[in-house]
Amino acid sequence: MNRAGSQGIFQMRENDLEIESHSNFVSVRANVCVFRGRWMYEVTLATGGIQQLGWVPPNCPFTEEEGVGDSHDSYAYDGQRIKKWNQACGTYGEKWAPGDVIGCCLDADQGEISFYRNGRALGVAFKGIRTHTQGLAYFPGVSMSFGERSLVNLGARPMRYPLQGFLPLQAPAEGRTSCDYLVSSLERLATLLASDAGPIDPTDALIVAAHIVRPLAHMLLQPYHVENSLYPMLSRLYMQNERAFQKSLDVLSLLLEEHEHHAMLGLLMNTLSYMCRTASQVGEAPLHEGSSSTRDTTQSTSSLPLRMVVSMLRRASVLCDFVSRPSFDSMMEGFLTSKRPSDSDLPHLIPQVWWPWSGLSKTSLHGATSDSSGQGYADPAILGENYVSSGNERAHMKASAERLRGMVQAHEAILIELVDLFMSNATPIGLGGTPRDAFRRWLHSLLLKNKGYVRNITPAGLTDPSVLANLFFILQRYAQPYMARTSPPDFPFWIFFDSASPADYYDFTRIGGTLGHVQKQFPVLDEEVPRATQTIPTEPEMLDIAVFLFHIVMSQVWYKQAATNMQTLNQTIQRLQDARLHDPARASKSTQDLQSKIADLVRQYEWFGASLLGMEKETMMWNTTTFLFQLLSFLSLSSPNIFRYVPEFYIETATDAFHTLKRSTYISLTDPAHRAGLNVVVSFFILHFPDVRIANPDMRDVLLQSVSSLLQNNEYVRVFEENSTARQHLIPSLLSSFDNFSSNAKFWIPITMILLRFWRWTGFAQLSSWTAEGSSSVFREIFRETCSSVDGNHTDLLSPFLNRLFNNLNWAVSEFLSSIRDLSGALPQIRARTALNPEQIHAMRKVSIMFELSANLLRLVEIISREVPLCFLQNELNGTRLAELLVFVANRTAGGHDAQMFADVADALATTQPTLDRLNSSSLLAPIVGTLTNLYNAETSSPQSSTLVDVLVDTPGFSLQSFEMVLSFQWDKDVAAEATEQIESFQKLVRALSLHAPSLQPQATSGAADPPEEEELCPICYTIPIDTKFVPCGHQSCHRCIVRHMANSSKCFFCMAEISNVVRDDPSSAANIVAEPEPAPPFDFVD
Repeated sequence: MNRAGSQGIFQMRENDLEIESHSNFVSVRANVCVFRGRWMYEVTLATGGIQQLGWVPPNCPFTEEEGVGDSHDSYAYDGQRIKKWNQACGTYGEKWAPGDVIGCCLDADQGEISFYRNGRALGVAFKGIRTHTQGLAYFPGVSMSFGERSLVNLGARPMRYPLQGFLPLQAPAEGRTSCDYLVSSLERLATLLASDAGPIDPTDALIVAAHIVRPLAHMLLQPYHVENSLYPMLSRLYMQNERAFQKSLDVLSLLLEEHEHHAMLGLLMNTLSYMCRTASQVGEAPLHEGSSSTRDTTQSTSSLPLRMVVSMLRRASVLCDFVSRPSFDSMMEGFLTSKRPSDSDLPHLIPQVWWPWSGLSKTSLHGATSDSSGQGYADPAILGENYVSSGNERAHMKASAERLRGMVQAHEAILIELVDLFMSNATPIGLGGTPRDAFRRWLHSLLLKNKGYVRNITPAGLTDPSVLANLFFILQRYAQPYMARTSPPDFPFWIFFDSASPADYYDFTRIGGTLGHVQKQFPVLDEEVPRATQTIPTEPEMLDIAVFLFHIVMSQVWYKQAATNMQTLNQTIQRLQDARLHDPARASKSTQDLQSKIADLVRQYEWFGASLLGMEKETMMWNTTTFLFQLLSFLSLSSPNIFRYVPEFYIETATDAFHTLKRSTYISLTDPAHRAGLNVVVSFFILHFPDVRIANPDMRDVLLQSVSSLLQNNEYVRVFEENSTARQHLIPSLLSSFDNFSSNAKFWIPITMILLRFWRWTGFAQLSSWTAEGSSSVFREIFRETCSSVDGNHTDLLSPFLNRLFNNLNWAVSEFLSSIRDLSGALPQIRARTALNPEQIHAMRKVSIMFELSANLLRLVEIISREVPLCFLQNELNGTRLAELLVFVANRTAGGHDAQMFADVADALATTQPTLDRLNSSSLLAPIVGTLTNLYNAETSSPQSSTLVDVLVDTPGFSLQSFEMVLSFQWDKDVAAEATEQIESFQKLVRALSLHAPSLQPQATSGAADPPEEEELCPICYTIPIDTKFVPCGHQSCHRCIVRHMANSSKCFFCMAEISNVVRDDPSSAANIVAEPEPAPPFDFVD
């Protein structure tokens, strides 16, 4: 390829034929052109992203935005976007994948350009191109986006898929016919030597072999002849008789000069590496007409290059020669590459598919109930237009999926055999050490090379992710015996802080923060690391590398893609089902595209299941995951300093792997071993989401979200109830970690969901018939005991928890009502279903989010009023704040202008936005009713409590009309029937409030006291007279305001001095008020 006239920054290798883009858009043309005849060249894709391959004229402009196919007389094919380009674009071709070989063909005589993918014709892309025009010729051209990499073959090596009638742009090497003849002679000799039916005399065989090898020797020093003649001959021998294959290698080893044999082996291994990169591990789609290739597309020939490599490396001389080569690293990557079938190949592997109507929740489609609960689909392009469904697509798909899984496992078995040749060989081979040492050095360099996978924008030059995935599963296999016989204390934990790890964790964030911070604040003493100078043992090293590989590529690439596939598949199945239910008359026409899309997603789903899942892989991952949690738990308890040095991704990897496996069909909660491992995981989550040693709040949030996710499943609720750590620590940790809305962590949101889960469907207007998943009486009882225990095992956790709960609820309701006002101006557009501006769309999203938060927090208040009612009835501050909150919400959702505005917005959104149909006043009013009835009933049974009615009527802004409208609300008939007692209690409360209504009106009597002067009122609320002085600064306010303020901050309102005490006018009321440790700004409503 020609560097002159190119655009962008790029790197060239392989004699300037491999191009890697280091700019946003790179364009390169060749230094050879054609203007008549039929020509072709090939491009082997190392990456499968955006590239434009084709032909360009000599004056084609290359810019940062335009390349091949973006100008007149310039033509290109892009398989990532499935487009063809000639100034404009159009749909063409198939989706390509890394490892594909794209044939770019130009027929200048007919004026046509066509493309081939792995030898399969994609059809004529362009017709009527200008040819035989003065000054016009066509150059091969390649454009690619950042990070893309491809190998261009103009004819310097044999075409991977030669096409009849098309010539390569570069003439083949001389002597091809002679080389073919000599190689075929060597093939016949090797077959004869391996035959048991009449071996020839060794002397005669040696003489014949010498006459063959002597003229062949110099030809085998050329890459073209090795790939074109020697490799095909060795492939045939290996498939027919491996003994003959080995005999041919013996002859070459014996008769070639040492330097000739060394050069030949290098070229042969390089050819095998290339073939491994381009051969699919599960076979490929059949060829179309137009290819001269007779290749077999089955899996047996696809894995042939890899099997040949393993056979050759069993020879000690070949293994020694291989590990000493400078190209060892790149060739190993080629051998371990598993070419993934593209979306165009999968229909040939799984022609018939089936999916359940209910969507997917397990790791297999075959676990659904019956064929009648799903739908089958057969691709007519694969099975023919005359195919008639037998209604047995599910069985056919299951058989196809099992064949696919078997092919993947057969390929992986060869990879394991390849790696074992290095890992099990500790025989010295010279200055380089042993094959095991060479393999470990390669692993180290591979990890350092691929650290960029964790960056937001991955750099160029990274290894194919299939290589890292294969290594992840293989290295786990080597670590299994170690994990089975070893306890966490024996793990060489010193690798976490002295850069002994193969991945060199120096620049990785640790659990305790950056490495510099941890080293400065928590230095590790020499006596804590007695083995820091030793070499890390092989097995724990393999485990450490496997953890790192999961972090950089398995979770970031493979399992992420699999999760996205499952999510998209479920959503598309639901869309298809909705279309058929809502519009059955048009279903046959409107759902064809959805059916085709679902079929593609199902095939991808089965491919991910075959390549990433399975009993053996999931069992190994489970063992690794539980061992990691045991290791982390041990370090956390026994070596707190070293725990801070552990790379943060150890927690992330263990957590991600656990969530990948938690729905596995092979991991059973009834199995004692699995249950024991699950208890270790659960205990770690509970003990460490509040652990301040974990410096990154996002990581602690991951642990908390994990707890929340598990508790959505009733089976896991039972696991938590039986776990002693959960019973002892979960509720106190949740209460103490409930933070303010202004904090960065936002732990209060998942904590709210966890607490609500324990009281699921137990609130007012929540029917008991909905309790399919149940709730947790165990944790409800623990919650009551924890909130009632001040001098026992727990400090007073309830008071600070309530303070933050009120702060968050005030903020959420205020933001919700504010967004309702913002959205009310867009009601005409919403009802007319016209486009909204960005601000209105933002307001709509905000309404939905703030409504959910407000409703959930109100439900949490209702729970507390049921379980611990005295915290409101016997605490003036809590009771007052609760009354202000309930009055505020009732006034704005049950009556008045704000209530009408809320109703209008909710009605418009429910009509036009089905996802917002839950936006209604009953979701906010129901917990208010539940809270008030809980407190009213508790008050009547406890004569020492304060009067709820008095607190409500004394609340600023109290409106009896609002509570009467709440009472008249038309609840669902099922709710009304089940909640009769609560509704009656609320009626009694409203009746009691109405009796106090006359006392709310101002009465003019001659003996009435004059209202206080303004300077006598609290400068904060301007409602209550001043009755409290701050010590030592001497500022004053009412007692209620300072008590509320001190719950969030210990500094004076006015001068920001530290308050040590507050003194009321009544000396008997003097008290010390201790502020909560972490300050948070108060947020209260002003009615």
